[in-house]
Amino acid sequence: MKTIFFLAFMLLSNLVFSQTRIATPELAPFAGTWEYTGNNQTFRIELKLETLEESGVALDVLQGRLIYSADNKVVQNTMDSSKPNILNGVLADKTASVSKVRFFFIDIVKGKSGRGFMELMPGSNDKLLWTLKNGEIISFGEKVDYDFSVPVKATLRKIK
Repeated sequence: MKTIFFLAFMLLSNLVFSQTRIATPELAPFAGTWEYTGNNQTFRIELKLETLEESGVALDVLQGRLIYSADNKVVQNTMDSSKPNILNGVLADKTASVSKVRFFFIDIVKGKSGRGFMELMPGSNDKLLWTLKNGEIISFGEKVDYDFSVPVKATLRKIK
């Protein structure tokens, strides 16, 4: 009887203290450094595949930083490791396309957030389309800033 009680206790404690891991290997092709250069602009995004852990659940996500310059002036730079990640991404729609990632984007210059999307170009692992959109905006008469301090659409190439 003690043996049965001990085995039941071990099984239950294993269930209670075990960690659930949500692995997303589809994110791996997006990790690295991506860049757009043209029209006197340079837009570079650096993404790292990391695991976030919370309440016994581990989730693979992409986290990133960026630098954007226009006309030889730096507009936004979060590459400094003392600044928070401004891109946090997960797969946008696992059923429709494993080549698309959705990001929560923080524009530190404008003090606002948005939804960023990265989609690998068909048949390519080193070229993608970056799109940035506003989240839902509720305005009660005040002026709304719909712009971002970084490009809202660009084709980026993987450089690292």
